[in-house]
Amino acid sequence: MKGNMDVSTRQSFVIYKSFYEPIRHLNDVELGKLFRVIFEYNIANDNGGNVNGFDVAPEIKRAFA
Repeated sequence: MKGNMDVSTRQSFVIYKSFYEPIRHLNDVELGKLFRVIFEYNIANDNGGNVNGFDVAPEIKRAFA
């Protein structure tokens, strides 16, 4: 069943245009960090403050809210 697919086996993720509003204030460096975190989050998320072993800055974490 697709609804129960293990996140680690997914080969893609979707970014919607509506996601732009909460991140529009980020500068280019922060957007780059966010883009990296999006990939890292989809690869291995420990469900805490860390994504793949590194801390996510608060301004980047807000984008996940």
